[in-house]
Amino acid sequence: MKRIFLLFSMLAVIGSGIISAQQSGYNYTFLDLMDYVTRHNQIMTYHEPYLDIAGDPYLNNDFIEGEIFTKDNVVLKGQLRYNIYADEMEFIVKENVYWIDNQERIELIQYGDHTFLYYLKGEDKFDKGDYYEVLENGPTKLLLKRKVVLMDAVPAKPYQDPKPPRFEPSRDTYFLMHFQGKPEKISSKKELLQLMADKESEIKSFIKENKVSANNQEDLKKVVAYYNGL
Repeated sequence: MKRIFLLFSMLAVIGSGIISAQQSGYNYTFLDLMDYVTRHNQIMTYHEPYLDIAGDPYLNNDFIEGEIFTKDNVVLKGQLRYNIYADEMEFIVKENVYWIDNQERIELIQYGDHTFLYYLKGEDKFDKGDYYEVLENGPTKLLLKRKVVLMDAVPAKPYQDPKPPRFEPSRDTYFLMHFQGKPEKISSKKELLQLMADKESEIKSFIKENKVSANNQEDLKKVVAYYNGL
């Protein structure tokens, strides 16, 4: 099956049409979106999937039912999959796979047990941003940035078979996001305290009493939940 990438103006179009004419909060399926795209002759290009590459670039291989919530109060429902390596959110319609463009219009994406937000690095929509998984929600969010790297092929050597290029998971990175600010990386307990400087005394005591590790996901979730409750 061919993998199809879609370049679409999903919510950037202003005027008549299925997206702009919708009522606030109206639910669409991804198929509705494809009908809209077809009528407006949007550009579609074709790209083969990852061939002859070992390993897994996806958070989940299977597409899972989910929802896209936009800043325009539109809800799109369908099957989603996160491509960690490409940092792209994919959806499927009639066995064709598309990726989401115009990510700056996205508020949240939810599917399965996962919630994602998209942070645009600059005001220019062509200045690519990043998807972050929301681990703890609230005024201050704990975010997870996953990473998969593509390793080069290894040629055959004496007494050693060749290895094809392969995807391998890299170390997860955690971030804090205060309100609508930018994600700030957490590399140590010292950095965590600096990012919570307004409640440093309480957080320092909590970290000590609970033996919190800055590399432990569950520990960080507890700290952020505690911080949000102060």
